[in-house]
Amino acid sequence: MSELPAESPTPSTLSETRTRGDVRLRGNGAVKKHVVPHIGIRSTTTAVLVLAAGAAALISAASTKTPAFALLLIAVTVALMFPTLVIVASISWTILCRPGFEVLHVSVAGVSVSEMDVLLLLSLISAVRLSQLRGRQAIAFPHWCLILAWPVWMAIRAVIPQQGDVIFASPFVDLHLAIFFLYAFPIFSVIRSRGAEWVICWLSALAYVVCVIAIVSYVGNLIGLVPLGQSSLVNLSPGPLTARPGGELLIVLLGVRLVFSKGPLVLRSKVLSFSLLISELLISQTLTLVLGIAGGVVIVMLVGWKTLNLGSRLVLVLCLAGVTAVAAGAGGGDSRFNLIQRSGENSAQYRVSELKTVGQIIERSPFVLAIGTGPGSLVQFEGVAIQEIKRDTHSVFLTTTLKSGIVGTILFIAPFIAAAVVSIRSRRSGGHFELGVIAGFLIVNVAVPFLWTNSGLVAGIALIAAVLSRHERNAKPNLELRSPPRRSVGRITR
Repeated sequence: MSELPAESPTPSTLSETRTRGDVRLRGNGAVKKHVVPHIGIRSTTTAVLVLAAGAAALISAASTKTPAFALLLIAVTVALMFPTLVIVASISWTILCRPGFEVLHVSVAGVSVSEMDVLLLLSLISAVRLSQLRGRQAIAFPHWCLILAWPVWMAIRAVIPQQGDVIFASPFVDLHLAIFFLYAFPIFSVIRSRGAEWVICWLSALAYVVCVIAIVSYVGNLIGLVPLGQSSLVNLSPGPLTARPGGELLIVLLGVRLVFSKGPLVLRSKVLSFSLLISELLISQTLTLVLGIAGGVVIVMLVGWKTLNLGSRLVLVLCLAGVTAVAAGAGGGDSRFNLIQRSGENSAQYRVSELKTVGQIIERSPFVLAIGTGPGSLVQFEGVAIQEIKRDTHSVFLTTTLKSGIVGTILFIAPFIAAAVVSIRSRRSGGHFELGVIAGFLIVNVAVPFLWTNSGLVAGIALIAAVLSRHERNAKPNLELRSPPRRSVGRITR
């Protein structure tokens, strides 16, 4: 008996498949993979766009007195060439920059435009380009409905006649905030490219940057290098000296992650990571952030109590007891973390006056309670602690109820509630932690309007998008180039 060699494939038995320039030849189990030069329509289009934008930038720079148009064209070129980098850089600056202290300000048709608007435009262009490079991957339609429901309602509400005993001004300021919900598209593009966990770790890294900015500014002021006052990155105020950096809402995310050992850690050190977090809290002396972290930890403990071992339960209970003691005045009567003392200060009475005034406006008209006064409304506050005309309040939920009614408030918090429900139902280990971060975000915004700013709003959208994408059941996996499985070639014997 002799063995016959395996029959070699003939051209007639070969099958050819093309995947991004790869040609796989298969015949009778034999697999050969050849990489052939391939220039597709997408790469050709990009090359043409890049060359056209670059040429236009050079021509405009040489022929105009102002380089603004040339810089814009160059920025568009960079957005097409490095889409992920542009999206990450744009969102990072939007989160870190303090509202009202942007670097560039230009008046267009009576509306103030800053670099935030340009970065949003570049991010949208980069998102389109990134979707072309990575292929079309559908995003669950309910996600878009949840995130974009409130800005759509605000646009509709702007058409409806304004209601209530308030002062009416231009609605474009409030609608301008709603435009930043469009960052959901670039964020989802990055999630599809890098993954939801990467986005959450990126937000955590930005939180460390916030800590470093606060510490460096504080120490720099002590040694005379950084003056008091407000800038794009930090607000240094005296008596006692405090440093309030931009993007402070991310401190809640970082605090809950570190408490439950979710990382990422700075230089793989828990001590260094916790030191940065605690230093920022002590320097900024923001009681609301501490309460947000504590509230998020409590929520996680209540939901996942059975999954915690005895040691973890004991440590968490002791930490919460310490936070409660400090808030009760254990840190001294002059401490800004003393909740009992601060409840009698002007800042607390300020918020109480806002609540009373807005409550009276809502009580006078059922239409205001249902659909709000409308975007652009101003309120005359005449309480003991506050006597001025304001566009919003310290509570995000009070402001949304005033301007968009109960309908708008429900639509505004619906994405957070949906993300919380998805986290609870998820069997992944990170589900309970994500629930704690969402709860902390909502607790903080009861007294400080982080989500009513570009910075906090984009951070909140990024968190919601990451949580929803991380746990979506019908998510399509990323396409990967894989060789087909080899089939064994049988031996023929006589």
